[in-house]
Amino acid sequence: TVYVCSSCDSAVALQKHWRDTSTHTNPYGCTFDIGQFSRAGGAVAEGREYDDGTTWFPGWIWRMAICRRCGTHLGWRFESRSWNRSGGRGDASLFWGLIWRHLRQHGASGNTTTGRAQLRCPKDHVLRRYATPHAHYVCDVCNRQVKTGEHLWGCGACDYDMCDGCKAKAVHRPLKPPEVPAGVAESSASKTRAGDASLALSAVESALPALLKPIFPMAQWQLSYAMYWP
Repeated sequence: TVYVCSSCDSAVALQKHWRDTSTHTNPYGCTFDIGQFSRAGGAVAEGREYDDGTTWFPGWIWRMAICRRCGTHLGWRFESRSWNRSGGRGDASLFWGLIWRHLRQHGASGNTTTGRAQLRCPKDHVLRRYATPHAHYVCDVCNRQVKTGEHLWGCGACDYDMCDGCKAKAVHRPLKPPEVPAGVAESSASKTRAGDASLALSAVESALPALLKPIFPMAQWQLSYAMYWP
């Protein structure tokens, strides 16, 4: 399995090099769900190293990590101090902390193997928390444009995002599937048992507006989000 950049679809890392998922908050209050990879051939470290005590992993120096192809910020590279001082030589190691929202699992039907979160997008991928790098992100549930640095729960595979407010509602008040009105269900059942196929079809058609009414608003905001691109 290959993880690719959600911006350009370039290969970034392999599933076999993933070792853990963790959540961290930087000094500015921005929280990220990251995947820890021992290798990430599609990422490259950029800029100077930071050894000022702000690291999430004591004893490790960090640098920015970007996509090797398009330059999108993917996360960070963490280097042990001994590896850094040796100029990248010897047995000392490094690893990559990649933001899950900025990755997409190539060819996967569900992002089910790499996280503990249970909240999922409409296509059953796990939603990962991250801080938005700019103000062009929109919550796909309430259609609200968020501010730079605001937290969202996102899916890189579907380009789907949910704000904290809508996430809380989804967790505490899950949506129920639409129910067929009792009168229509009984009528359809009796007509079907009677063998009148044409009348049964008519009953189903009359029930469609009631079934689609709670669903159509969701389709409407999904279409409206197509105008926005991270």
